[in-house]
Amino acid sequence: MDHVPVEVIGNILSHLRAARDVVIASTTCKKWRTACHHHLHMLSFNSDDWPVFRDLTTSRLEILITQTIFQTKGLQGLSIWMDDVDEFSASAVIAWLMYTRETLRCLYYNVRTTPNVNILDICGRQRLELLVLAHNSITGVEPNYQRFVFLKTLSLSYVSISSLDLNMLLLACPKIEFLGLVCPEIAITDNQVTVELTSQTLKRVYIEAISLDKFTLEADSLEKLHLKDCALELFELSGKGTLKHFKMDDVSILHLDIIEPVDNLEIIDVSNFTIIWSKFYQIITKSSKLKRLRLWNVVFDDEVDFVDLESIALCFPELRHLALSYELRDDLKDGFLHYSLEGSSSMEHVTVLDLGWTHVLYVFRKDSSNHVRKCKTDAHLASKEVPGLVCPEIAITDNQVTVELTSQTLKRVYIEAISLDKFTLEADSLEKLHLKDCALELFELSGKGTLKHFKMDDVSILHLDIIEPVDNLEIIDVSNFTIIWSKFYQIITKSSKLKRLRLWNVVFDDEVDFVDLESIALCFPELRHLALSYELRDDLKDGFLHYSLEGSSSMEHVTVLDLGWTVLDEHFADWVACLLKRCLNLKKLIIHGVVSGSKTHVECHMLASFTSSIVQLMRKYIHVDVQFVYE
Repeated sequence: MDHVPVEVIGNILSHLRAARDVVIASTTCKKWRTACHHHLHMLSFNSDDWPVFRDLTTSRLEILITQTIFQTKGLQGLSIWMDDVDEFSASAVIAWLMYTRETLRCLYYNVRTTPNVNILDICGRQRLELLVLAHNSITGVEPNYQRFVFLKTLSLSYVSISSLDLNMLLLACPKIEFLGLVCPEIAITDNQVTVELTSQTLKRVYIEAISLDKFTLEADSLEKLHLKDCALELFELSGKGTLKHFKMDDVSILHLDIIEPVDNLEIIDVSNFTIIWSKFYQIITKSSKLKRLRLWNVVFDDEVDFVDLESIALCFPELRHLALSYELRDDLKDGFLHYSLEGSSSMEHVTVLDLGWTHVLYVFRKDSSNHVRKCKTDAHLASKEVPGLVCPEIAITDNQVTVELTSQTLKRVYIEAISLDKFTLEADSLEKLHLKDCALELFELSGKGTLKHFKMDDVSILHLDIIEPVDNLEIIDVSNFTIIWSKFYQIITKSSKLKRLRLWNVVFDDEVDFVDLESIALCFPELRHLALSYELRDDLKDGFLHYSLEGSSSMEHVTVLDLGWTVLDEHFADWVACLLKRCLNLKKLIIHGVVSGSKTHVECHMLASFTSSIVQLMRKYIHVDVQFVYE
């Protein structure tokens, strides 16, 4: 580290962000202290980073924060985020902001003070580019005086502000591109809670948990609008037709008026929303460039209202992704569907189809078949996104819970949280199979050798039979799985095109079973990415490794090596060294580790010893990019 410039060390410390970690790291040596004092760019005081913050008195906290900030020069980013902490004195907070304001680019501020600190007065007319405020009040905005010439991002959460002041604040930010409003407290005017906002530069707006009589937004450059968990009587949007992404989630709006042209709309995502379809469709009907349409858990307010799929097919010719949830109209005779299936126009460009239900009946299969039929025939159907199975309730037959599925067009299958005696899947075109959190006595897969990606995560299978050829397998990703390696290896041994192999937290069922790295090197000559977690066999004498390191064959095409541990011991560094010797053209090494919050002296010594060993080892591999990921 003697040759590393202090500027680089300053950048490293800035990525730590948390003030406690920065202070501890800066005690390494004099050079690191210098880097902390003169080249630190980002500093964060967050009550969630260190629970002790909540146990300290506010006066003690103020002293710690003051000492830390005043030891730095040129801070560009400052985060003071104190949830569930008593009020600070205004004089201390003002001192922090006055000391840093000339160099600050980003400020995250969630501090309760007595009296309230006017952030706009202190940070206005400076070079601030991002401002995130929470649990504060803003009054009397003067856009000519409290001007934020460089501000691009403004986020207000649980902030008390009047509609006029909010609009004045936008006018004070001539370059603003993002506005976020989360549960603001808007003052009442003329017996109404209204907000009227105007901006020529806003590109993205996110609004959550807001209840108003009227919300008017005039934004000439708006590209994305997201409303979430809002209740509005009237929402009016006007602009110059730049809107591309419109999303509403769990929103109630009595009157929705989009005055601007919608020619450039590409994504409409509506969920948990009550609408009159005819009026909403009239608004979006000219969105001929629409590529994604999602209507999920949507309730139609008009008793005779339906989504006309024929009109969708004709009006949105460039549609690529269609997502619909299956709903029945209980108020109508026989429970007619929300979606009219009349007409024969196809949606030939749709490549992804999302279909779902809240209450499933026998007609769902018929309904989904009609949707798929509109998305062309078998040649195109093969490329559709196939809905997965997540925790389905399967009926018992012959005292067994079994599933047998057959398809000639399925390309991707995702199965989660399913428990069965037998699962048989025959899929001639299958390319990707992902099993997660499943318990199966027998899983049988057959096809025509098209499988490329096989993933299992937290799965228990007593008998695994893959009958189809595995010549085209390129990715095998197995984690939290109990296997008999010899049988599993026998299944995949002919996968000569394998490019990625991941075995993570794998338990071997056979007491004398090991992963033979020599065989992996010989049988998978095209392997590019190898990921292994370090495990000891406690049941054997001296805890031999799962992975046999015998042999000398190299894995010359492996460029990425993922290695990790759950329990660290003195042999891990040697194990890493043995694997590095085999990977002659390695470019990237990623070390994953589990580090407990409260470490014993032995654990600290072990971690320090491992760090020293890795630093010494990597001097031999200076061309390799090393990354550490700790949990």
